[in-house]
Amino acid sequence: TIYRDTAGTNGAWLWIKKVGTNNQGWVVLEGDSGWRDITSLVPPELFGVTSGHYLRVRRTDAGVWMDGRFLKGTASATAFNVPTGFEHSSSDGAKGTLIPTDPPGIAGKMQYRAGGGFEWKATGAGNGFGLFNYMSDRAWPSTLPGNPV
Repeated sequence: TIYRDTAGTNGAWLWIKKVGTNNQGWVVLEGDSGWRDITSLVPPELFGVTSGHYLRVRRTDAGVWMDGRFLKGTASATAFNVPTGFEHSSSDGAKGTLIPTDPPGIAGKMQYRAGGGFEWKATGAGNGFGLFNYMSDRAWPSTLPGNPV
């Protein structure tokens, strides 16, 4: 069974019934939350400046994107959680690299924490800029976090 949400509630337009009965077991087949600014939802220690910084997330049917600007360059890791519906699928501590998109930004490692959430660890001093993407098998968010970009 396929359901089309003509209002595109929370960015979800097309749903498919995978398992279960009643309203259980629906999965988004086509959706895009649009970019959401979640800067106010993460610890300020994540950033190397007090203005012009951000952390944004975007959920699509293909996965989740995270975009950061002025992520602090430090040897110690800064932990943070992402909003419900934007969590990663893995709990094995897998890692991904945040590639600088704004030279002379630094590269760094965005690492999944086994208990949930992420931690950012830079490879040097300065500020990191860039994109990171990952898969999510979590339910589509029932409300969208932060503010639209």
